[in-house]
Amino acid sequence: MPIDPWYTLLRAWLHDPVDKAADIRGHVARARRYARTVMGDEIAEADLGGTPDHLASAYERLSMPGRNSGAPYVGPDRDGSFLMYHPLSAEERRVAVGFDAEAAAAKLGRLARPDMPDEQRFLTLWRCAPEEFPETPADTRCPDHSLWQHLDTTAAIAWAIRGGKGGTALLSFKISPVQPFIEASRSLRDLLSGSYLLSWLCFSAMIPVLEACGPTALVYPALRGIPLMDWWLRHRGVGVSPDATELGRASLPNRFLAVVPRADAEILSAQVREAAQAAWKAAAKDVQAKLGQKYDAEFPGWDRLWDSQIDSYFDFRATWLGLAETENPQFCDAAADANAKQAGLLADKEFAGYARAGQWQRAVDLSAKLMRASGQIRHIPKYEPAGDVPQKCTLFGTYEQMGPARLADSRRFWALESAKGKEDSDRRCAVALVKKHAFAWHLRPKLDFDWASVQFEEMNEIAGGENGYYAMLAMDGDDMGMWLSGEKSPQVREILHPEILAWYAGQAARRAGLDARRPVSPSLHASISAALTKFAVKVAPGIVEEHGGKLIYSGGDDLLAALPLERALSCALALRNQFRSVEVVGSRAGMSAGLAVAHTKEDLRYVLAAARRAERQAKGEGKDRLTLAVLRRSGEHAFEGCAWDYVSAIERQVERFRQGASDRWTYQMRRQLYVLKGLDEAAFEAELGRLIRHGEKPDLDFVEDFRRFRTLCGKVDPREAFVGLCQSAAFLARGKEER
Repeated sequence: MPIDPWYTLLRAWLHDPVDKAADIRGHVARARRYARTVMGDEIAEADLGGTPDHLASAYERLSMPGRNSGAPYVGPDRDGSFLMYHPLSAEERRVAVGFDAEAAAAKLGRLARPDMPDEQRFLTLWRCAPEEFPETPADTRCPDHSLWQHLDTTAAIAWAIRGGKGGTALLSFKISPVQPFIEASRSLRDLLSGSYLLSWLCFSAMIPVLEACGPTALVYPALRGIPLMDWWLRHRGVGVSPDATELGRASLPNRFLAVVPRADAEILSAQVREAAQAAWKAAAKDVQAKLGQKYDAEFPGWDRLWDSQIDSYFDFRATWLGLAETENPQFCDAAADANAKQAGLLADKEFAGYARAGQWQRAVDLSAKLMRASGQIRHIPKYEPAGDVPQKCTLFGTYEQMGPARLADSRRFWALESAKGKEDSDRRCAVALVKKHAFAWHLRPKLDFDWASVQFEEMNEIAGGENGYYAMLAMDGDDMGMWLSGEKSPQVREILHPEILAWYAGQAARRAGLDARRPVSPSLHASISAALTKFAVKVAPGIVEEHGGKLIYSGGDDLLAALPLERALSCALALRNQFRSVEVVGSRAGMSAGLAVAHTKEDLRYVLAAARRAERQAKGEGKDRLTLAVLRRSGEHAFEGCAWDYVSAIERQVERFRQGASDRWTYQMRRQLYVLKGLDEAAFEAELGRLIRHGEKPDLDFVEDFRRFRTLCGKVDPREAFVGLCQSAAFLARGKEER
């Protein structure tokens, strides 16, 4: 008889009290009290924690000194606050924790009553308790991760051990192709609907894992607060109601990583692939049926290529890896293993037998390599149209368009497809038609929600007029793989409480461990994942909307948005600064961006390609930079990069050009660059000043701008790039005037 996961998850999640840090010495008694309040039964101390807690502790944190080590006890400060460090940047902050056991028990009892089913109680606690209780460190001695992350990890491992009869595994899932699917777009609506459809397919693939293992199984992305997750929870009796606007945004990446029972890993791998495929086919079926109402009578057989195109497009891939297999030393990364052993000098013997130093990092690295190796086996679509077939799709050129093969009949077919009854400029295949219509004809009815607040603007509305320019912003976090692998983690000494740091520093045999990098752990991955979820769902949408733009998708560190020309630079800078804030990824992180300025009549596919090219250029020139791509309707297209600290200078230049400053000197400099590049910096600056002084309305602030740009230029040639950016600033100032 199958074991129900929900009771196991519930008991494991309650093994520590929500206010553990407020009174560590009495936390076991409070854990039993709170568990009794929620579960309605007396819980023995032996039934709380145990092996899952010890494994979670061994994986996710440094094994801190035990009770008999002589290390100092670390409790709250005199004002009742606790020290916490950002897990990536090691920035310090203080969190206040009120301590009232009676109030805590009563609040837990209201959240999750004993008369609720185990599933509803667990899901309610998991989703709602972090909003009802203050965040506290899981371990006051190493306060770089929260109690919620420890509870989630413990619950995930508890079910993986019990459901898997002792063995755990990492399950990885990925959808491809993603960028070609999104970028085969002719309108903002195409972009939005395609991005949302990908989010839905990834979430659909998660559902077998959610149903079999619960949401704590998901290592990446963090699901707490994701609108689609709240939609799923609401249908399981959890009292959450996702906002319609948030639910209408694409906010999930195209992949996930989960901790699952090893015994079920093979079955779950097949189920997540099948779930994604079924969701894609269901969307296609609804679109096909709706179109059939229009075409079946006049154009029988219009969709004879439909199924073969739908079945052959996406590659849904899943791999799994047992954690026990990662213990083999031959799989070790030498540098990571050496770092783990160095950090292990600080370890207490209590948890040493539960997991080898660096095992979690090794497991995640191997899981990623396994997925990459799986991806080397190319997905070759089984699509072989036979007989008299129509012409190629204008968006997905590897497929034929739907409808009759004869040209005259095809014209009538596509005139009927057009909303205005005119010939449609795009002749779409099955994949393109599903992308265009799935949101309205499949997802809206399925999600059964009030979508009145979800708007699909046209690009003209973003640009402020039919004959205007707008900006397409593509952003991507830098070195996220290095963060996840621990290569950029803080040193151990940076994330230890000062009293514990001093205690270790006084022990000659152990102090070398302080210089190791903080080993990768579930808590580190949970922290990164939660930060990216917060940025995608709560931070980025507000910033884009404040600047009059439209967020197309935000899947964590990857973002795409359409923006009005006059506010595009300030929006990009605000997004990058918030990404690096202590509330999100922290000040040691970076984000590269490409900002493509284009006319509304420019082919959207070219604009998207330009934005991505600009983003890649920003990464290639040193990362944590912006590349501004100006796609003039007539004249040269320019791609010039700068440091983020220089963006405000470009904004000031735009304003000066709007107020009448001449840009004639920039063209004179451009013509002479092949000679001026040979001058030393002082001579170049003198020539720059001479040309500006001899122009109309001279503005010598540009000379100061050049000096600043030169100090921030990174890998680019400061002379050519500076002139190009000034010309781009002049274009931005008069962009709406160009037709």
